[in-house]
Amino acid sequence: MNDRADEAADRRRVLELALARRPELTLADLHQALDGVGLDVDTPTLVHDLDEMGFDIEGDGTDDDVTTTPAPPATDPPRAAGVIGEPDAFAASGDGADWWKGRTGVIALSVGVLVVALLAALLLGGGDDDETADGDDGANGGTAVTASGSAAPAGPVETAPVGPGEDQDLVGGVDGASAFDENQSEGLGVAPDGSQWEVRAGSWSVADGVARLDAVEGEDGVGLATFDPGLENYRLQVRLANLANGNGLAFGAAGPEDFFTVVAAPGFSTFFLVHVTEAGREVVGNSKLTATEGGRAVIGVHVALGQVEVLVNGAVVLTQEVELPGTAIGLGSIPGGFGGRFDEVSYRADP
Repeated sequence: MNDRADEAADRRRVLELALARRPELTLADLHQALDGVGLDVDTPTLVHDLDEMGFDIEGDGTDDDVTTTPAPPATDPPRAAGVIGEPDAFAASGDGADWWKGRTGVIALSVGVLVVALLAALLLGGGDDDETADGDDGANGGTAVTASGSAAPAGPVETAPVGPGEDQDLVGGVDGASAFDENQSEGLGVAPDGSQWEVRAGSWSVADGVARLDAVEGEDGVGLATFDPGLENYRLQVRLANLANGNGLAFGAAGPEDFFTVVAAPGFSTFFLVHVTEAGREVVGNSKLTATEGGRAVIGVHVALGQVEVLVNGAVVLTQEVELPGTAIGLGSIPGGFGGRFDEVSYRADP
């Protein structure tokens, strides 16, 4: 298959997933989705793709036609086996639900894996309610696209393994842990290594056995609270008390303008590995569609010899080579994310 045919297949895969998830979309919406993954085309080509896929256009093929209510989709949106609950409830919750907006260009397109499904969901608002992430009361305007007959099946979407619940290599013992047993109006108290937690960005506190990221500075502020046992090879695990978008564990931290983090993206049933820098953030990878239950999860990293394994509920969901800027570890959020709640942090040096 030549490059042009490959690009058309990739483009139609994105369109298919987007329309399966949220059938009432305009051509303007679909142009936005394609542009975010570097696959946008002119409107006649987009209309041709939709026609070949079995979708009708309600309007005259321009982006600014009035949107009309489409018929029900011909097929149900694809859902991954093992994903528990309705993730869109989190996407519309307001807990940093739009942290990703305008910054998806750093996510590499890999058709046939979750990244495509994620981008289709991210770029098109994610929620099943009547409000978009921007607070608009409908689509972006333009020609409505509806299903006519049966479009081609979406095909399998990669799912993460369902783990045992926690990192089994930490079950036998840890070098230290913070369970946040003592309330703190400011800061997080004693860190797992016996030092004091260092608040490096954001406002943190402890209440009712839970560490809390209460606020960040500005729209693009980050949260970062760390301790530094000075390790190059280690395991770090965090029990999340909630799944707040853009919140999770931090590692390899040199400071609030240079650290790695594994953060929740519950609106899309996944977790992202992100490198936060002074310039912004780079999404390095994702955990595929990941099962969670009850709005909680256990996330972790195993860092050794320049490589990081990301774990969710004790299962390795991503392996990535990284160059870490520092050695501090702990809790963090990406720009715009806050509201995280954390039950416990534990770590152990890796021999």
